Amino acid sequence: QYDFALYVDIDETQRRKRWLERNMRENRGATDHMWRTTVDALRHHIAPAKAKAHLTIDNGQDAATVRAFLHDLVGALALELGLPQPVVARDTTPVPASVFKRVLP
Repeated sequence: QYDFALYVDIDETQRRKRWLERNMRENRGATDHMWRTTVDALRHHIAPAKAKAHLTIDNGQDAATVRAFLHDLVGALALELGLPQPVVARDTTPVPASVFKRVLP
């Protein structure tokens, strides 16, 4: 069992749009049956983990915002554990609280 669980979430409409774009880009095809199979697997294997997550990130935010939040999170965890800070260049724009959905006690 992990000490800290993170779940990355996105709404169904955006998830389907990204799935379709990726499948078309990678020339995998995209049928309704393929989508339903993907969604069924997600609901059965991945979605239940959301209830156990300490933190849920809204991946519907723009990539730079999510990246900045994750950088700050990794840095805070490293500091707490006495590990070296990650060396990753990033924009210093403040991360809005809307990036994360909830933190369990």
